[in-house]
Amino acid sequence: MVQRFVRCRHCGFPHDADAPLCPITNQPVREASAGTLAAVAPNAIGAMSTPTTDEDDPTEITSGAAFASTRLSMPAPMFAGRYRVRGLIARGGMGVVYDAIDEHIGRAVAVKVLAPEFAKDTVAVARFHAEVKVLAALAHPRIVTVFDAGTTEAGEPFLVMERLEGEPLSLRIRRESALPMHDAVHIARQVLEALSATHARGILHRDLKPENVFLVRTPESKPSVRVLDFGVARRLFNEEGLSADATLTRAGRVVGTPSYMAFEQATGQRDLDERVDLYAVGVMLYEMLSGQLPWSAKTPVTLALEMRTKPLVEVRARRAEVPPWLDAATRTLLARERDQRPIDAKAALRLLRPPPSEPDYTVIDAAIDVSEEFEKA
Repeated sequence: MVQRFVRCRHCGFPHDADAPLCPITNQPVREASAGTLAAVAPNAIGAMSTPTTDEDDPTEITSGAAFASTRLSMPAPMFAGRYRVRGLIARGGMGVVYDAIDEHIGRAVAVKVLAPEFAKDTVAVARFHAEVKVLAALAHPRIVTVFDAGTTEAGEPFLVMERLEGEPLSLRIRRESALPMHDAVHIARQVLEALSATHARGILHRDLKPENVFLVRTPESKPSVRVLDFGVARRLFNEEGLSADATLTRAGRVVGTPSYMAFEQATGQRDLDERVDLYAVGVMLYEMLSGQLPWSAKTPVTLALEMRTKPLVEVRARRAEVPPWLDAATRTLLARERDQRPIDAKAALRLLRPPPSEPDYTVIDAAIDVSEEFEKA
């Protein structure tokens, strides 16, 4: 006799078709999954379905480690016989992140699972495995730590990350609009520290945005950054001028989030370098300082058109108290032509070091550049 299960659109797991509530989200199973009734093996975690999301969509999971989660009211599935799910953290077009406990050592973790409909998509799976390798190679205080990786019983790749407490930068911007200038500069500098280590290993992030910058809660109430989601990261060009993983980006596709794309990225140029990530930092800094994006375009085409035809509104025009040095640094990071931006993350860090004439920013000036300390180790 085949037991009937229904897949929940909230958490992605199959539940007993007679269960009234999803054990992870506490949402009605029937309501959450109308029209998706299917028979699956009793111990399966997922089943295949037709993909409905472009595999190049970079918005797959906006929080690689949790700031909040929906807690369980019933026993929940286990990954690899070790990671027991406790709640749902985030869900996106290409995967789900769960709050879990490593029962071998009692450590709280976040488990990111590729959505079942993409488990047989070779490009999606290759990108997922590439993210695992990238994060494993980027052991750095400003980058989320990966502990383990594997495959579910249904063949869906997963990775296990540190469980962070705090919130993504996107939520803080949504709540406060413009941030205190000290915090904005401090956050931007920490992202640049992460990029310094990332670029030193020949890796571009390509999708830096507030959703992928996590602010860890600290006793001092100062933002401590972790950069997340390297799902569309790629290698820099090799000696032959070809990307080491160019096959993961299909011809003619523009990968990234339009509002944070540099001009060369929005126009689909293939010879991207570190300065696309530095541009994204400039957009986030502008947004943190002014509460607005520098450009209003929603697609790469309209973004490129705006950047070509409209002058950038200086951040001081939107927030008068921004000091001239910070306004100038933001404009440099946002230069349309890459040659006018800082050459690398270290140069950008120097650009965001306040001058001696700005005593109000001595707390930032005294901050340790973690990237430099890390490279000495």
